[in-house]
Amino acid sequence: MNPPFGTRKKGADMDFLSLALKVASQAVYSLHKTTTRDHVKRTALREYNASSAEVLCELRFDVPQMYKFHKKKEVDVAVDLWRFVPKTH
Repeated sequence: MNPPFGTRKKGADMDFLSLALKVASQAVYSLHKTTTRDHVKRTALREYNASSAEVLCELRFDVPQMYKFHKKKEVDVAVDLWRFVPKTH
C-alpha cells in the first residue's frame, strides 16, 4: 500500500511507484492525488520505465483523523486510481 499520497513526506507515493514498477510483472495499481496527475504520468513514463500510465477513475478518498499531526476530524481528498504497466525486460 502506498503512503497517503506523499503529502506528509514529499514524494513518498512516487518512491512506492518506482519500486513497484521494478518488481511488477503485469501491472501496478496505485492511488495518487488528482492535483499531481501530470507529474505522476510524466515521471512514470520518463523516469520509472512504465510503458503505459492510465487513470482508471477519479475518486473521493476520506482520510479520518488518526494521528496527532492531523488537524481536522477528516479530510476529503480527490484522488486518481492509476494503472501502470512496466516495460518488459
